[in-house]
Amino acid sequence: MNFIMMALLLAAAPTVAELETRAYAAYDAKDFPACAQDFAAAAQRVRGAHDQRMDWYAAACCDALAGHTDAALSDLERANQLGLRDAAATQHDGDG
Repeated sequence: MNFIMMALLLAAAPTVAELETRAYAAYDAKDFPACAQDFAAAAQRVRGAHDQRMDWYAAACCDALAGHTDAALSDLERANQLGLRDAAATQHDGDG
């Protein structure tokens, strides 16, 4: 792939903020598969372990709400590997 094509692809890719905004909108619309997909995409692109683990956690919540148990557990494992340890906060986040 040449440099110009790569630049065009990167320019067309949504930013982390755009992905997170879309994910929250999908959550509000109860489109949980889209919510999970956008949070997972944001988690793959975001910098910083805190933001990355929170996006993986949000993806796990959306996958769980969509009934995608295996994907939810995988997302939660990624969040855990990045340091998600606050069980009390996850029990009271409002998705239950």
